[in-house]
Amino acid sequence: MGVYGAGNSGAAVNKFVAPALILGFGWVAVPQVYAAVMFGTALLFWMFSFHDPKHLVDSRITWRQQLSALRDPRVWKYSQYYSIVFGGTSRSRCG
Repeated sequence: MGVYGAGNSGAAVNKFVAPALILGFGWVAVPQVYAAVMFGTALLFWMFSFHDPKHLVDSRITWRQQLSALRDPRVWKYSQYYSIVFGGTSRSRCG
């Protein structure tokens, strides 16, 4: 939900926008501009998102009931597949 949340395109935009902001306004402006962009994105999301009462979770469900899914070995297997396919850590490719 913001510049960094856009994935690869967010990283590409950051690579071009941040140096221009630093040259034009100084390094202090970069987080301020990004915060404004993120706030604008959150505001647009709030204004145009739809609230569906069918998607609400019953508030009587305890945290133990919510965590009961972790007893299923398939949950752990799929999480391991996810970490292998999409990577478990972020590594710099520059060194």
